Formats: sequence, C-alpha cells, structure tokens
Amino acid sequence: LTEKGELKPAIMPKLLTSQEVAGMINIGLNNFKRLETAGAFPFKRKYVGSSVRFRNLDVIRYIEND
Repeated sequence: LTEKGELKPAIMPKLLTSQEVAGMINIGLNNFKRLETAGAFPFKRKYVGSSVRFRNLDVIRYIEND
C-alpha cells in the first residue's frame, strides 16, 4: 500500500478489546460500547469465547477513512 508515493508500514492482524478500540478512536469506553451497540461503526464483533474483540485492520481502515 502506498500513500503519497510512500510505502505504508505492514500491519499485522490482531484482535483488540473494546478498551483498546475506544482508545484508538479517542472516545470513552462507555461511549464506544453505546455507539457500537447502535451500529455506528463499520467493523464487526468477533467472539473469543464470551469476550468481544475487533480486528485492528478494520479499526485502522475506519480511522483512515473518517
């Protein structure tokens, strides 16, 4: 991937907690949970056992396009 003629660094796929995603998009955890439940974000939930996780690549794509 390139941006303005420069290569973007490779990002390894990773699953993030709600707390990590809220920090990345710079909002509080409770606000993130409320908005995520309402469907405000394009990324989908992934379940690891009973824990909810989100793909970091989806979150980064959302940040870049916002």
